[in-house]
Amino acid sequence: MNDPYEDLTTSSDNGACIRLLTLLPARSETDPIRCKLNIIALADRPAYEALSYCWGPAKPQRSIVCNGLPFSVGENLHSALCHLRHVSEERKLWVDAVCINQDDLSEKQDQVLLMREIYQDARRVLVWLGPAAQDDDLAFETLQRLSGYWTEISERWASDKLSVLKLGSFRNTLRELFGGDAGQQKDIEDDPRFGLQAREITALRRVLERPWWRRTWVIQELCLAKEAVMICGHATLSWEELAHGYLVAVGPGGLLTTIGATEEIDCCQKMYQLKKEIQQQKSASDASPVASGHAAIDMLTLVQMSNKFETSRPHDRIYGVLGLATLHPARRPLMDAGPSIVPDYAITAEECFQNAAIAMIMDTGSLEVLTDPTYRLKKGVNLPSWVPHWGYNPFESSENKAWGSSTPFTPYISIAILAALLRAQESKLNACGENATCKPRVIDGSILVLEGHIVDSITTIGPALDAQLEDDSEEKWSQYAEQGASISFAKIPSLIIQVLVRVATFVGALVSWEDIAFANPADPTRAEQESYIRAILSDRMFKSIDTSLEIYQRDWSPIIRWLRWLSLLKALGARPGAVTLYNIVAGITVLVFLAFSKTKSHLVTIAGAMETRMARTDTGHLARLPGAVRVGDKIALLKGSKMPVVIRPAKPRWEFVGCCYVDGIMYGEGWRSNLVQEIELV
Repeated sequence: MNDPYEDLTTSSDNGACIRLLTLLPARSETDPIRCKLNIIALADRPAYEALSYCWGPAKPQRSIVCNGLPFSVGENLHSALCHLRHVSEERKLWVDAVCINQDDLSEKQDQVLLMREIYQDARRVLVWLGPAAQDDDLAFETLQRLSGYWTEISERWASDKLSVLKLGSFRNTLRELFGGDAGQQKDIEDDPRFGLQAREITALRRVLERPWWRRTWVIQELCLAKEAVMICGHATLSWEELAHGYLVAVGPGGLLTTIGATEEIDCCQKMYQLKKEIQQQKSASDASPVASGHAAIDMLTLVQMSNKFETSRPHDRIYGVLGLATLHPARRPLMDAGPSIVPDYAITAEECFQNAAIAMIMDTGSLEVLTDPTYRLKKGVNLPSWVPHWGYNPFESSENKAWGSSTPFTPYISIAILAALLRAQESKLNACGENATCKPRVIDGSILVLEGHIVDSITTIGPALDAQLEDDSEEKWSQYAEQGASISFAKIPSLIIQVLVRVATFVGALVSWEDIAFANPADPTRAEQESYIRAILSDRMFKSIDTSLEIYQRDWSPIIRWLRWLSLLKALGARPGAVTLYNIVAGITVLVFLAFSKTKSHLVTIAGAMETRMARTDTGHLARLPGAVRVGDKIALLKGSKMPVVIRPAKPRWEFVGCCYVDGIMYGEGWRSNLVQEIELV
């Protein structure tokens, strides 16, 4: 089969080479797309623009002419090339789908390693959000207008974060948690400069819902750009104007409280944070190698921040952000020799994740990778217990889309996320004491050998803080997620019952947690209450332990007290997640309390504890543990891990279950050097 590609490996003696696409001019967007490919050495510093776009579905394909030969491209790329052509001049672009021979696996791996230089050296990056759609112009005009207030807003944010957030009914609760100037905070609510009309809000949301925002590869494409231009059809805006405009819309404009904490807003904010970090590193010191075009971010941070972005291959959870990472091979000559990650699509995704986890641990001497929450998502995956399942996208599941974003918790999620962002204090936990680094080994290909010792075992566990039904399924979660949409009349009764049982199960877990935490739940001691709130919040308090405990008790104690009074109904059956009289009545009771509550802070204190369990250990410590824990599992302290870990006997070795909080041993109190031994994780 004829193709337009010449072998890159034999094209130049002047270092690494890439292909550049020369887009030929056209007088009309309907003219056929014609282009040429030329091989250029990166060392020659060619002038070009790099395209960042979403590949989209594999079909349908559109035909262009490349080097005189027909060449198939996706619908979205075809649209981008049509829009980007000049009328009378050629335009030099780098476009991955065309400039890389996608059928040559070896070339693809080599070019992935060069993408850091490709996007960093480009004159500018053209971000193609897609063809024109309804009110794109209005969205860009609104963003440009709002971005004009960025300097003022960023200065106010530095002195009083609440003063730049339009919070409505959330304001009193957040002031209670974080304080601040009440007068300055109130004036943002009525400031006409930041007002958004309904049509503007819809237009802004539509732009954020473009598929580009969810593609993993665009993170490094944007963050490495010297200059980025955002394009919707023929409407254009600089990245700075778009990002600053959205930040003003989310805060002073009230977008967060209007449409909620959507995944699209989260993705936009994460890209802004990463690009800002890269820019700050580059400008820190011209004398530093890192600041001279070699800015980089910790690999684990990148992988965790990109967990809501999508990939076509699971390997790209790692390779798609490698260009920004400290573990990029090109950084090693600038630093001491050490581990790196080299793209290899010939290995399995499981091997890719294991290699990445090993590199992260070896590079940092830290076991922070063990804190990754994807450990609980390993069903049907052949991975060692200590390797996160980075290929799993939790947001493809109806369960993760539904719980919290549908009634009865819609108003509560945004304030919980806001509170977590505003708290943003670095954890001071240090269970391993002075043993902050580790020197791990890997034996037999996949067994991780660490140093540490067992400190306790688990004797009592409570239910997981979730909303699982006894016979749950993806179909039921899907039905629950659609409750805000139009559903058939016949499904309404079953949906109502499902909501009530889920709510009762969720709050019922808190009742059980208090039974474990308090010797006398009706009259707990102050010490028991403080231990309990520390376990729930992992000792990261809002303002103070008194404030955090007060918020929890105000929101949940009256509800829990009523559920205890209803406990007589448990004699008729009260299995968590089952359709029983107790669960139906308990669900109604909780919803009534929520309806008449003057605050919306119920999830503020417990959001970070979802899907975990409260437990007691053999020595009497109160602990919050991963949902997969079992009675008899052991708690260990490991060199390099600031959190205790739960491990399970897999004689003669151990299976890793997850990290945990154990009140009383979180600051090195439990470490015993004389007990340290090798612990092998399978």
